Amino acid sequence: MNKPLCKTCGKVFQRTSNSQKYCSTKCRNKQYLPRITEWHRQKRRELASTPAKNKLQCIICGGWYRQVSNHIYYAHKMTAREFRKKYGFDIKRGHLPEDLRELKSKYVFENGTVENLKVGAKYRYKKGQVGVGVYERSEETLERLAWIRKLAYKKKSNT
Repeated sequence: MNKPLCKTCGKVFQRTSNSQKYCSTKCRNKQYLPRITEWHRQKRRELASTPAKNKLQCIICGGWYRQVSNHIYYAHKMTAREFRKKYGFDIKRGHLPEDLRELKSKYVFENGTVENLKVGAKYRYKKGQVGVGVYERSEETLERLAWIRKLAYKKKSNT
């Protein structure tokens, strides 16, 4: 009786069932992994090409993603901070769709992470402190600060 040969590496192996064609899962995966990987890539391309209101668009490649920073890290090999700095976004503020931002905010209160903010209050910037908070601000941050100042000025003039 002929001994079975692995379809991938050609080694003789001991069958545990008549339908077994590979000596190990490693050899089986070598056979199917490229097709599976390509299928996953194609699926991700299809999802990324579909705009939706709960997705953000990557300004580098134009794809639509739920969390752009993850995509930027893996696809464009740059950190979210580098991306924000290069393209003029607020450096300390993440980019998330509104519904995901609300969901994450809800989780922060449910799991108690918000307590970390209270503990860290003693380390925050205090007015008049030298050398703290001095960094180059993005265009987005400057626009937001100007808008906040206008609001504060209007409130003062109305009172």
